[in-house]
Amino acid sequence: MKEDKNIHIGDLVQCIWQPDTCRVVKRNDGKEWCVPMMITIKGQLGIVLKKAQGSRWHILFPQLYAYTHILCDSAFELISKRDNYANR
Repeated sequence: MKEDKNIHIGDLVQCIWQPDTCRVVKRNDGKEWCVPMMITIKGQLGIVLKKAQGSRWHILFPQLYAYTHILCDSAFELISKRDNYANR
């Protein structure tokens, strides 16, 4: 999303990057390991749910069993801005 960093909750985006892992978990021995990503989100449409940290956002992919993933704003493209009815 290089051309427009003005992202808002409810915007429709398309993922342009496929992560290798879905999360990091801590084992009983205290070591961490990455859980492989089993869902393909590259090319999928998603809805911005909320801001994470910095330039990272929680993205909902409703067509993928309501899967959510945190993505950096460079990992998705803005497809459509939400219509803000409250400001009309």
